[in-house]
Amino acid sequence: MLRFDLVPYVRVGPIEFGETQASVIEKLGPPYKVFHRHKGERELTLSYRDLFLFVDLDQNNGNVEAVIFYGDANFFVEDVEILKLKNSDAIAYLKRIDILMEKQSIDLLISRRCGIAIRENNYEERVLDEDDDEDETGSVLAFAKGYY
Repeated sequence: MLRFDLVPYVRVGPIEFGETQASVIEKLGPPYKVFHRHKGERELTLSYRDLFLFVDLDQNNGNVEAVIFYGDANFFVEDVEILKLKNSDAIAYLKRIDILMEKQSIDLLISRRCGIAIRENNYEERVLDEDDDEDETGSVLAFAKGYY
């Protein structure tokens, strides 16, 4: 499986921010599925189920603006495989790199220094189940400048 090392605001693995859909397909092969993530929006998303990632394309020019990693994706920040860490450990690690991380919502933290957002897994379900001690990272989104 491909390894996706983050170079903030430049690329993640072989995927470069700002590159075309055709270039992504040339590098990764045809996507499992192409869809609109949000109803009524022109923005397209390429799903690579076997790589555990989504590539979001800008609605204005169709170029890569974000890549979302989940599950068993091989996503690395400074040689640390973020998705393999407990959520609390992943956040602690990222806060050491970026002390200015900001909370975007109840389950989403953004590091502008790293150009990533990290989401806690199943936050809503865990709030309802007080006995659940899960601490999983749900997904990490690497983004281009200007995305947030």
